[in-house]
Amino acid sequence: MKKIFKENQTVPYQADHHDHEASMAKAELYKAAEYAIKLFHMIQPGDNLEGWVSKKITLASDYLDTVAHHLEYQKKFEPADHENAEEGDLDLDEAAQKEVEGQLLEQWKNYKTQG
Repeated sequence: MKKIFKENQTVPYQADHHDHEASMAKAELYKAAEYAIKLFHMIQPGDNLEGWVSKKITLASDYLDTVAHHLEYQKKFEPADHENAEEGDLDLDEAAQKEVEGQLLEQWKNYKTQG
C-alpha cells in the first residue's frame, strides 16, 4: 500500500482512494472561468481599480498558472499516475469545458478587435 500525504493533511491516505477531488476542482475552475468572463466585461481600460482588487486578480491568475504548470509537468513526466482515472470522469464535464473555452476565446477576440 502506497502512502502519500496530501497538502495540509497529517494522516496518510491510500493513493488509490477515489475522493472526487478532480471533480470538485473542475467545478471550481468552471466557476472561476465564469467570474473571469464577468470581470473581463466589468473592467474597462482606464478604470481605477483599488489596489487590493488588482492584487486579488493577480493572485488568482498566479495560482491558476502555478497549478497548470504543475499538472502539465506531472502529465508529461509522470504519466503512470494518471492511468488509474476512472472512465467517464472527464466526459460529463467536457461540454462545459468546451463552452467556457469558447466563451473565453470569443471574449478575447472581441477585446482585441475593440482595442
